Amino acid sequence: DSVVYEYNAENKLTGAKTQNGGSIVVEYNASTITFKAYDNKSILGRTETATLNSKGWISEYTYVDETEKINDHQKFFFDDQGHNVKSIDSYSNNIDTSFNSFIDDNVTTTITRQWSNSTLSIDTTQFEYYTDKLSTIELNNMGFPTFGKPNKNLVKKKTYGNEVTEYAYDFDTQNRVIKETVYYKGALSYYVDFTYVDK
Repeated sequence: DSVVYEYNAENKLTGAKTQNGGSIVVEYNASTITFKAYDNKSILGRTETATLNSKGWISEYTYVDETEKINDHQKFFFDDQGHNVKSIDSYSNNIDTSFNSFIDDNVTTTITRQWSNSTLSIDTTQFEYYTDKLSTIELNNMGFPTFGKPNKNLVKKKTYGNEVTEYAYDFDTQNRVIKETVYYKGALSYYVDFTYVDK
C-alpha cells in the first residue's frame, strides 16, 4: 500500500491519501494537532490528537479508534536536549512506562515496565545504528510533529529478547533513503519505498 502526503505553502502536513482510497485529514489549533482517518467510504475510523509543548514536540497523545473501540492515552517527557527520556502509555487495563537511553542523539536502549491486570513485566529493547548514515526518514522529515528530538542516524538492528530485526537501506545521490528493507529473524519481512518532492 502506498501513501501520498499533502502539504500547504508552509510545508505543514495537511493530509494523506492511501492507495486503497482511505485518507487522513490534519487539523491545526493553537497547541494541538488532530489527525482524522477515514476509510475508502469516507467513514471516520480513528481520531488522534497531539498536544504540543512550547518547542513543538508532542507532550500528550490520544488515540481513539471508533471501529475497534480502542482508547489510548500517552504522555511524553523530555530532557534539556529534547530527548524523549520517558513515556507513559495507558490503555485498557494496562499501563506501560518506558525509559529511553541515548548516545549521540540516538535511542540505544528502551526499558518498558508494563502493568497488566496488576501483573508487572519488564522488557528491554536495544538498538544499533549506522553511525555514518544520517536518517532522512524520521517523522520531522515527513512534516509530522515529533516526540522530541528525532534519531540522528539510521537504525541498523533492533533486539528484543531473542527477536532480532535488521534494517538495510538504499540511497539517492543526495544520501537520502529511498528504500528501507526490514528483516525479521533473518527473513525478509517488508520494505518501504520513499519518494521526495523538492521545492
